[in-house]
Amino acid sequence: MKRSFRILAVVLAACVALSVCAYALEQSDEFYVNDAANILSSSLKSHICEENYRLYETCGAEVVVVTVDFIEGYDMEDYAYSVFNDWELGDPDKDNGVLIVVSPGSDKVWIMPGDGIRNDALTPEYAQLLCDRYLIPALSSGKYDDAVRSVFDDIVSRLDSKYGTQTSDTRSSRSRGTASFIKALIVTVLVIVLIIALLRILTRSAVYSSAAYRRRRRTGFPVMPNMWSQSPRPPHSGGSYHFGSSSHHSSGSGFSSHSSHSSHSSSSHFGGGSSSFSGRVGGGGHSHGGGAGRH
Repeated sequence: MKRSFRILAVVLAACVALSVCAYALEQSDEFYVNDAANILSSSLKSHICEENYRLYETCGAEVVVVTVDFIEGYDMEDYAYSVFNDWELGDPDKDNGVLIVVSPGSDKVWIMPGDGIRNDALTPEYAQLLCDRYLIPALSSGKYDDAVRSVFDDIVSRLDSKYGTQTSDTRSSRSRGTASFIKALIVTVLVIVLIIALLRILTRSAVYSSAAYRRRRRTGFPVMPNMWSQSPRPPHSGGSYHFGSSSHHSSGSGFSSHSSHSSHSSSSHFGGGSSSFSGRVGGGGHSHGGGAGRH
């Protein structure tokens, strides 16, 4: 009788183990995310797959996310351990796989790291901290998408730090930073070119204005000399010129000029008075009226 009970217990345990393994082996087409509970967004699923493709190519690491509605009657750690080994997560030599399990119906969560990163990148203590900070609060709030994304990105970041790789977000940020720098450089160069062109236009305008001003000065009306400020032209010989209203002797306003040649003498008077002069021997003459006479 006891033997029968033992056999029955072994059969039941085997059935339970087989049922767990059978459920654990169900993989999605994406492999890196199996959202059986339907609590994750399509954008998050794409993000998880893209980051895993990059991780596996650079360091062989894999971070798989599994959601199930209920795991009643099964220990969460045993379930995660079974999925982790059956799916052979991570690089076989490095043993750097990670499994994140969320069961909303059972109110259970679990994070299982491989032995290759258990002592540095993702210790059991840090895995528990992530569960307490993000996953467990999501069980009551229902914000599974945000919680899973936060945990996944944190683990990926730690793996990048361990293997010296970089996330897609980091590459995107650097690409955006480079693009912003190039745009700023182009804008700066254009501004400098515009400033130089404006300065050249202003300089040419100033030069043209100055040249036009000089041309106007050269082609304008000449400046007339002041005739009255110059001395009268002296006679070429010993003659004399008279300007005024009288001939030999003049009184009143007028102008007379006498020049001497060798022994001749001359005198000039300005203003209202009388003027006299000594003429040339043998010559003589006078004029009446307002003309001019020469002796």
